Amino acid sequence: MNRPERNRLKTDPMVFIPPIILISAFCLYVVWDSQRASSMLGSAFGFVTNTFGWVFLWYTVILFGLFLYFVFGPYAHRKLGSGKPEFNTLTWWGMMFTTNCGAGVLFWATMEGFWNFQSPPFGVKPFTHEAATWALSYQLFHWGPLAWAMYTVFGLAFGYLFFVKKKTVVRPSTACKALLGHRLVNGWLGKVVDMCYFFGLIGGTATAMGANTPVVSELFAKTFGIERTLTLDAFILITWTVFIAIIVYSGLNKGIRLLSNFRVCLSIAVILLVLVFGPTRFIMATFTESVGNLLQNFFRMTFYLDPHAESGFPQKWTIFYWAWYLTLLLPTGIYFARISRGRTVREFAVATVASSTLGAWLFFGIFSSHMLDVYYNNLVPIAEILDKSGPAAASVAIWGTLPFGRVMLFVLTVLAYISMATVVNASVYSMAMVSTKELSGYEEPAGWNRVFWSIAMGVLTLALVSLDQFKPVQTVTVITAVPMIVITLMVLVSFMKNIKKEWSTDDGLKRQNV
Repeated sequence: MNRPERNRLKTDPMVFIPPIILISAFCLYVVWDSQRASSMLGSAFGFVTNTFGWVFLWYTVILFGLFLYFVFGPYAHRKLGSGKPEFNTLTWWGMMFTTNCGAGVLFWATMEGFWNFQSPPFGVKPFTHEAATWALSYQLFHWGPLAWAMYTVFGLAFGYLFFVKKKTVVRPSTACKALLGHRLVNGWLGKVVDMCYFFGLIGGTATAMGANTPVVSELFAKTFGIERTLTLDAFILITWTVFIAIIVYSGLNKGIRLLSNFRVCLSIAVILLVLVFGPTRFIMATFTESVGNLLQNFFRMTFYLDPHAESGFPQKWTIFYWAWYLTLLLPTGIYFARISRGRTVREFAVATVASSTLGAWLFFGIFSSHMLDVYYNNLVPIAEILDKSGPAAASVAIWGTLPFGRVMLFVLTVLAYISMATVVNASVYSMAMVSTKELSGYEEPAGWNRVFWSIAMGVLTLALVSLDQFKPVQTVTVITAVPMIVITLMVLVSFMKNIKKEWSTDDGLKRQNV
């Protein structure tokens, strides 16, 4: 590589160094006093969700309103670029449908359902039939149209930049140029925007890794007949980190694509086996009733904050989910945009929400219903295992009752390991891109940069896992999501200013179709 190329791939210290300091300080604090660190994170979670919970809720509602505006409004027939779509419709729908294919979704589908069943909303008595209905209904709500509409709006914003404005966007600050102007975007404010995005991405990735590392470790322990310890968690993380580092170093068009395709096929095979050989009638009946309950109570669930009884349910789950999705809005929006060249605004919006919702609901409907069947038939003492050994052990115990028992656990072990590798490498790749000083859309960030962030995320996850609680994982997400509200709002306002100028005239339509 010649000197100009080396200079172009240098890291940006204002974006690269602050996250390193933050991760290092947090990990050292956990090692120094894990009990105080856990208590501090618990207090921070309560403060953020109670203080800013209504902000997260209203922001999500506003984004859903914008989604409806794009579906039915004056820009519905505008296209994200000229010419024919890059992918045929079936393939395109499939690529969005399979964003949910992974063992991480299986964990949430299993354990969130039980937590809702154990501590239901609206003062419902735990472990009753009514609680069971609310358990799956809330899962479908949290992983349904409201969530995917958020990603859709930002997918449109980046699709417009990529294919209409012909801009190469590797940093969120670039997407704010219409609002901030060229000077501020290339100055200190642009650095702040990128740095805040970086922190949000760290929080979202830490949630995924922190929730799934114990699951993968527990699956390894169960499959190979060994005891799950923090040492095993560390071993999993180390091998994961090396594995991810090798993949991201190899680039986007080699190991990543092959691994992703394998993950999707394996995920679909698992859900079909459970649906066909599991309690099919019970699964379909439970799913159907839960969908009906969701439709009847959609607005009640959307605006539920429980300020009077203060049960904490909406803060623990709904606000946490909206915060988590906020941290991942920009990278997921970029992914949806990249595969949607040539689609109309309405086509993109409807397909993204419909296909992604269907993919999520398929997993949640099957695995949450299976969990309820296990509970009703006393196949596993779920509550006892949860209290004694944690959610990862409870999940694996429930999965141990799946058809083909030990074979299925081995398959889930492979799926869990690969799934997290393919999910995390996308975040690591984004971190490397944003922390590089100059990068075109045709270049990849330096290999050492990608490897570094895979190691850094592994260390951060080990610190979170060592606290042996789920709350710290949630807390990292909601804290880093607060500045993301401001960042994503700036991107959104810039997008609306651009399309008002470009798409609100007949000249804009003529230029687009040239």
